[in-house]
Amino acid sequence: MKLDDLTVRELRLICDAGQKLFSPPDANPAEASSFPTLQTTPKIPDSEQEYVVLRPGMKGAGVWAGYLVRRHGNEAELRQARRIWRWRGAASLAELAERGTSNPKECMFPAPMGCIQHLDVVEVLLCTDAGRRSIQEVETWTR
Repeated sequence: MKLDDLTVRELRLICDAGQKLFSPPDANPAEASSFPTLQTTPKIPDSEQEYVVLRPGMKGAGVWAGYLVRRHGNEAELRQARRIWRWRGAASLAELAERGTSNPKECMFPAPMGCIQHLDVVEVLLCTDAGRRSIQEVETWTR
């Protein structure tokens, strides 16, 4: 069977079957807006937010560090988020999160943003106090 040969009715049947297959159990399409999302997930109280290094899977999204406000599945929201444009003085992002950078003058971290949401997070690294301080103390890089 070729896709081009399907009738509109057959396409609708396939779409309905796919919706049933990939919907949560007992899901009602009319109530789809009630499924949890990043926006409906409660925020973590400020006093409990952890400083993290976050790596989105989207090509070109870069690496970010900030306070984890909330997370749902592979979506996350950070506040006081800095893009880790380029780092030196740490062999990996894990080392940057753990120990910080030993070469802050060679790092390129722009100014923190108020809030940023990532929709395709593949890695979240909890920072130690040393890692957080080191990242936050790197001078703001601008062009």
